Amino acid sequence: MSRLVMNNVRNSKEQHNSFKVLLFMVAGTWLFFVSVHGIKAQNFSPYFTLEQHQQYIDYLITSGNLKISHPLSQPYHVNELLDSLEKLDSQNNHWMKLLKKDLLKYNSNYESSGTSGKITLLADANYTFQRIEDVTDGYFGLNTSITYNWRNLGMHYRYTLDEHYKNDSLYFGTTGKLGFKTFGRASEAYLEWQGRNASLFVGRINRNFGL
Repeated sequence: MSRLVMNNVRNSKEQHNSFKVLLFMVAGTWLFFVSVHGIKAQNFSPYFTLEQHQQYIDYLITSGNLKISHPLSQPYHVNELLDSLEKLDSQNNHWMKLLKKDLLKYNSNYESSGTSGKITLLADANYTFQRIEDVTDGYFGLNTSITYNWRNLGMHYRYTLDEHYKNDSLYFGTTGKLGFKTFGRASEAYLEWQGRNASLFVGRINRNFGL
C-alpha cells in the first residue's frame, strides 16, 4: 500500500514538472516569435533615469512646455520624452540640447541599431561634501550602466557606488567579503519586451505609478 502511494506521489510530481517545462517552452517560443517576427515598428525604449536631468524634466512638465500623457507615472521612457521634445524649439536652449544628447544615446529610433542591436555604455562620477557642525566629510559616487536594444527586446544594468551608503547600518553598513564596508549595489537591472499595447518586464527599478 505504501509503495503504491509513493508511486502515485512520484507520478504526480513528474507530471507537475513536465507541465512547468512545457509551459516554459511555450512562453519562451512565443516571446522569441513576437520579438523577431512581431511588431517591427515598435522599438525597445528604456527608462530614462539619469539624475542630472530629472529636475529640468520636472520643470518642463510643470511649466506646461513638455506634454506627457501620464506625468505621475515615472520614470519616463526615452522615446516618449524625445517625441515630446521634438515639438519644442531647442536651438537656443543649452539645457534642452544636453537632455536630447543623452536621450539619443539610449534611443534606437533616431540612430540605426544595425542587425545585431545597439549597446550603450555610460559612466559618471561625482564627489560631494557634507558639513555637520564643525566636521566636513567627502563622499565619492560612481554610476556605470550598460543598455542593449534589439527590436522589441532590451536589457539594462546599472551599478551604483556611493560612500553615503557606509552610514546606513541597516543595509549597507556591514563588512563585505573583501573586508571593506559595503557601499555599492545593482540599483537597476531588468529585461523587458515591449509591444504596442503590452510589455513583459523582469527585474528591478524604482517606479512611481502616481497612486
